Amino acid sequence: MASVSLAQVSKGFAAGEALRGLSLEIRDGEFLSLVGPSGCGKSTTLNLIAGLEEPTSGTVRIGDREVNGLSPAERDVAMVFQSYALYPHKDVRGNLAFPLQIARLPRVEIDRRIGEAAEFLGISALLSRKPRELSGGQRQRVALGRALVRRPKVYLLDEPLGSLDPGLRAEMRGELKRLHRQLKATFVYVTHDQTEAMTLSDRIAVLRAGELHQLGSPREIYERPRTRFVAEFFGSPRINVLPARVLGLDGDQLAAIRPEHVEVVEQPEAKALEGTVEMVELTGAETWVTVAAAGEKLTARAPPDFAVEPGGRVWMRIPAGRVLRLPG
Repeated sequence: MASVSLAQVSKGFAAGEALRGLSLEIRDGEFLSLVGPSGCGKSTTLNLIAGLEEPTSGTVRIGDREVNGLSPAERDVAMVFQSYALYPHKDVRGNLAFPLQIARLPRVEIDRRIGEAAEFLGISALLSRKPRELSGGQRQRVALGRALVRRPKVYLLDEPLGSLDPGLRAEMRGELKRLHRQLKATFVYVTHDQTEAMTLSDRIAVLRAGELHQLGSPREIYERPRTRFVAEFFGSPRINVLPARVLGLDGDQLAAIRPEHVEVVEQPEAKALEGTVEMVELTGAETWVTVAAAGEKLTARAPPDFAVEPGGRVWMRIPAGRVLRLPG
């Protein structure tokens, strides 16, 4: 296994710069997710590590070796894509064997690795099937198996669960977590899905417009965002961001508070912020209320028996200890 290091890496295309001076240290054995909106540079970063692209400037290292100019095969990495990229004319065994055959491994070693990977991923009974005979989840397991049999230094995963339905995505998140825990390998994972990033990662790198906005653990990213962009990217419903003065706070900074930390009550209270209900959303276990107050809109968690209709008056308890300060 190996660490991955990017030092002042930039990548330009005809349409503009995809990355601007990105520096990032990925620890040996870490599960790091690259997160951000479309066009932020996360897939470009993965491609630069893989050797599918070369940086305009800067250095990429895998372990203690600089890999600029090396081919993907020379870098000892394996990629898993959203599209699975399986060979339709080969059965599962053939798909798993292909990268090992290219590497000219002995037949006995190929069979041993296929058997181990198939058992580990629960696909031993599928080895004689063609991709068209597999479900989406089974195809993704085969794609993971094809990476697994290579035993690379680094696993690179680009939106691998993007084409799966929500229930299967949740199941496969558990599979990926188990896979990483047992392999103790370095995983670099690209996703726009905040749930995947929060549940899978040791650390998250949040990118926007080719620049790193924050790097930290899921808890750090969620509870101590450094910018408004990071604060608003994570969490559903979206975090409330409003001028500090609305909450009676000094300064020109913005104040931010997660909806789950705002409590709605139906009677006036000292220090509670008064407002008018605009919308009530029942999402199952939770009821979320959008309230207009002091020229701003806030989302808050309501109790199960909340019965105020739109247009009604409510008051919001906002605990000072939960309020975040963000740059204006």
